[in-house]
Amino acid sequence: MTSQPVHIAAYSWSGHTRDAAERLTTALGEAATYEEIRPRQPPSGFFGYLRMGWGALSGTSWPIETPRPHREGCELLVIGTPIWAGRLPPPVRAYLLKAGGSYSAVAALITHGGSNPARALAMIGEVSGNGVAASVAISDEDRKRDRAGAKIDQFAAALRRLP
Repeated sequence: MTSQPVHIAAYSWSGHTRDAAERLTTALGEAATYEEIRPRQPPSGFFGYLRMGWGALSGTSWPIETPRPHREGCELLVIGTPIWAGRLPPPVRAYLLKAGGSYSAVAALITHGGSNPARALAMIGEVSGNGVAASVAISDEDRKRDRAGAKIDQFAAALRRLP
């Protein structure tokens, strides 16, 4: 169990990021809380897919449900996000703009199809106003080869070591 409380907030369209975030929540135990980032008007279908890609490319944010209030004593936010067009999805950007600054440290749980996560990590740091204290990237290949669980366990161990 981690020595400090951790809040995990994740956005998932396909379910991959949600699964990874839920596994991390379980791995961290009682100290972790989980929140799903929900757009007010979730995209769907082919045009929703195009809208998501364009929103990521243009660096916009979408209206989201109000984030859970910052829990007293919880200074670490883990943001769970897929990578779209090499960038952050608009709901994740909106969450970081609204709530990211209330945490003193941010970590990243990234899922992707093969994109380099470096740009997304830089965006998380920039939008939240914090550097990324720890990160893990889980690719489609990691899921296919059953490596996601081990990566999540290693990430949980790294989070436990954070001051």
